[in-house]
Amino acid sequence: MNSKTNKNIFPYLIIIAFILVMLSSGILLGLTINIINGKFSFILLKIALINSFFLSLGLLFNIFISKILISKLNNFFILILSILLILGVSLIGFIYVFFTEPFFFIYETNIVYSYLIINLLFIISIGIITTGFNIYQKLLTEKEKIIVEEKYLRKQTEQKLYISKINPHFLFNSLNLMISLLKNPKKAEKAILYLSDLLRFNIDISEKYFFIQKLRFEKRFSYKINCKVDAMIPPLILQPLVENSIKYNIKNVDILIIEINVYKDKNTLFINVMDSCKLVNQSMIGKGTGLENTKKRVEINGGKFIIKNGGIQINFQL
Repeated sequence: MNSKTNKNIFPYLIIIAFILVMLSSGILLGLTINIINGKFSFILLKIALINSFFLSLGLLFNIFISKILISKLNNFFILILSILLILGVSLIGFIYVFFTEPFFFIYETNIVYSYLIINLLFIISIGIITTGFNIYQKLLTEKEKIIVEEKYLRKQTEQKLYISKINPHFLFNSLNLMISLLKNPKKAEKAILYLSDLLRFNIDISEKYFFIQKLRFEKRFSYKINCKVDAMIPPLILQPLVENSIKYNIKNVDILIIEINVYKDKNTLFINVMDSCKLVNQSMIGKGTGLENTKKRVEINGGKFIIKNGGIQINFQL
């Protein structure tokens, strides 16, 4: 028997086991009442068996229906409905045993009614407990949903905050570049089109950002992008790192070369950013907005920001 068959059969086995437990408890209660009354009656055991069977069905219906209605009705109404459902099924069972054993009901009133009332109260108590547990699960699920939604909204707010911190600086430099390219309309047009695409998520868009920087610095700036995977990363992750590198290093070298390697290992996407100066170190975090904001944006999106060998490694779980 395979695992799929086991999963299909398991719920039915639970129901059968539940009914057997209810029948056993009903018979045990019948035996107890027989002992208390000082005489043994097979008819009472028969009634106990039938009554417990109906009550166990009522309890199962109650569990099933309360799960369906738990998100549609008020908790108080669900509890009332739970009690009424068990009482309704109990009434059907009572009518059935009354017509099958009418003389026992007439001549052994104290015994049979004592049993029926005790067993009914027992089943109703279980019904209230199970319904209360379903209500508790519903409240717990709703609370967890609110927490998840709050985390999501907080994450979105933080992302927008860090984008707003980074964007103006880059846009200011880009607009200055556009002004300088007005004498060359074709280059200016291409730069504007690339700038409009930069906020997309695909990593290939980063090449357009580098193209704009290449237009700005010409021969003093060069870049290499080695990417063999079709990857999706949050916007404005690579751009601030490149701009930070240009800001602090291009004045000190004849040609600044930035190399980006993107590869996948198992379920992790690795992005390595390294410039020809290799001067990035841990002490730089917090001194400016570029590295600090990018690190926080990476972490907000579930990634890791690592300074390694004078460059930066970013990891995202796929």
